[in-house]
Amino acid sequence: MSLKSLIKPNLIIIFIILIFVSGCINSPSDKLVEEIPEGSAIHEIEMRDFKFVPNNLEVTAGDLVKFVNSDRYTHNVEGDINLGLFAPGEFKTVKISETGELSYTCTLHSNMNGELNSKL
Repeated sequence: MSLKSLIKPNLIIIFIILIFVSGCINSPSDKLVEEIPEGSAIHEIEMRDFKFVPNNLEVTAGDLVKFVNSDRYTHNVEGDINLGLFAPGEFKTVKISETGELSYTCTLHSNMNGELNSKL
């Protein structure tokens, strides 16, 4: 067995590991909510069929948005809102404190895009 034939499979494995690790080290938003305060306005965005549903949502600053992966594939939320990876069935809730248009995408599936319009 030659050195070349050993190096090529190992480089592929290293490359796959680096891609996986780079997706895991995205720092999630510092606005993640662990407990839902009573009386909070909560909106839900699903990831299903390779779409954010709804893909455009109007909220009020201070509202909570729950992102839910209802798909059977892993997705992520990156952009003006960074929540990192979502395994199938996983959800994360974030408090929207900014106003304006907040765009996000699933970088794993470039056709998945969404936008929050946050007002006072």
